[in-house]
Amino acid sequence: MNLRVLLGLALISSVLAADSGAAQSHQEIADVLDDFHDAAAHGDKVRYLGHLTDDAVFMGTDEWERWPKNPEFTAYVDGRFENGSGWEYRSVERQIRIADSGDTAWFDEVVYSELNGRFRGTGVLTRTPAGWKIAHYALSFLILNENWEQVIDLTRDTAAEQASPQASDRTAVLAAVKKFFETMTACDVEGARQVVNPDGRFFRLRMEGPGTDVSHFDNAGYFERLAACEQVNVERLWDAKVQVHRDLAMVWAPYEFWQNGEFSHCGVDLFNLVRGESGWQITGGAYTTETEGCEDSPLGPLVETRSERAGDAR
Repeated sequence: MNLRVLLGLALISSVLAADSGAAQSHQEIADVLDDFHDAAAHGDKVRYLGHLTDDAVFMGTDEWERWPKNPEFTAYVDGRFENGSGWEYRSVERQIRIADSGDTAWFDEVVYSELNGRFRGTGVLTRTPAGWKIAHYALSFLILNENWEQVIDLTRDTAAEQASPQASDRTAVLAAVKKFFETMTACDVEGARQVVNPDGRFFRLRMEGPGTDVSHFDNAGYFERLAACEQVNVERLWDAKVQVHRDLAMVWAPYEFWQNGEFSHCGVDLFNLVRGESGWQITGGAYTTETEGCEDSPLGPLVETRSERAGDAR
């Protein structure tokens, strides 16, 4: 075998080895991205954040959503994955390009959500001693060109609304309601006292069968039941309508109620709030409990993993 043949064989072998290594790297990167999305779908915080470098940045869909992994994005994931569920996006198209050095990769993908439709994810990965890690991920809405003008108008109107003085009040009011739900799940009486006025009262309208059974309880009694809780309760609302007039506010929203990880009932919440020196407090309100005609929540299924004990305080 002459020298020319040997050199040709060596060249072919090196090309084949390079192609094999590139294919393996592509598959490793695809596996990382797929598992990243799977961890989010299952609310697995450790696995999800483990795919990010320590200095990673996640770019959300809103213009202000630039989340460094530490501490902002980690805290956000903590809250979103708290009940064992996160968000579900499935990659339906993906392109991967690896730098000549073999240590950096770029990707773009189209991901699909049953709830929200199609998005584009783009980002950068780096090869570390522990394998490929995501250093940057940006998520953006895909908008049909035919809808461009409507989206521009909607964005302009929303921006003007958020610039109004009521926008920050609305956020604070909803934060008080959110904390009320969190303290109910955690049986946190002291936390509940921060957002619930002890002198208030709630009315419950049980809508089962042909009639409506109306009962009521005061907030002091709610605190007593919360302290003796024995079950895990999770309440979630959506499409909240908020009205604010100076130091008076009202929240109206459909909700669903889960007990020990099982769906219990649905209904409508009406919260009345007043603002004092310590911020917004729930003074009372009314809510319905309904077991028939409950539609699927736009929030998706609840995967309950919390170990805290909570009782039927409401």
